[in-house]
Amino acid sequence: DAFETVLEIGTKGANGLTPGTATEKQAVVDGIWAEFADNKVARVAFPSIDMKYLHDPGSKFDVDDLLKDGNGRCGAWARFLTEVLVRQGIDATTTAVKPDFVAAPVGWVTIDSALRTKAGPAQGSGGANYADRNFTDHAVVKIAGITNSAAIYDPSYGYMVTGVNMADAELNWENHSIESYSYTQQRTADGALFQTGWIADVVGTDELDFTPSP
Repeated sequence: DAFETVLEIGTKGANGLTPGTATEKQAVVDGIWAEFADNKVARVAFPSIDMKYLHDPGSKFDVDDLLKDGNGRCGAWARFLTEVLVRQGIDATTTAVKPDFVAAPVGWVTIDSALRTKAGPAQGSGGANYADRNFTDHAVVKIAGITNSAAIYDPSYGYMVTGVNMADAELNWENHSIESYSYTQQRTADGALFQTGWIADVVGTDELDFTPSP
């Protein structure tokens, strides 16, 4: 069963711990997160391999495909961490991250957006910077009921950031992770499309929307 990996990582990280109080739940989360933070997450069987964050045409967003294929996109990695945590009694939520829409010139509307991440290693990259950096969105994990609930966990890159509150944590994640944005705009008169160039992220300014994702 591919989901043996979900249970293996959860029980290994939470070994000897009970998720009762917020402090105890934090210990469980810390133990499990340690399995992701080094960007070496091993699948239990089929055979055992270190799984990868991957954006090939065939890579998918689901946990079962991540475990079956040994690779997956950000949505698969976020749902995987969420599944591991939930099965250990932790209140975790997969969260989609997308640029806020910007105002378009008169006669135009913004209809889509993209983000470019900063260079950095990812799951299974062997410490090398991950090649793909341009995405329509990203997926991270938020956790409630722990002592440090103002935190964002990004399992695709093995990175976690905190803040004095969740809004601050979101901004800190943006400052650490995002280099620039691009927007697709449409002319209302005839439907013509225009793609902006890459616009640099303004450090210290909230330019992202974080939304719970199934």
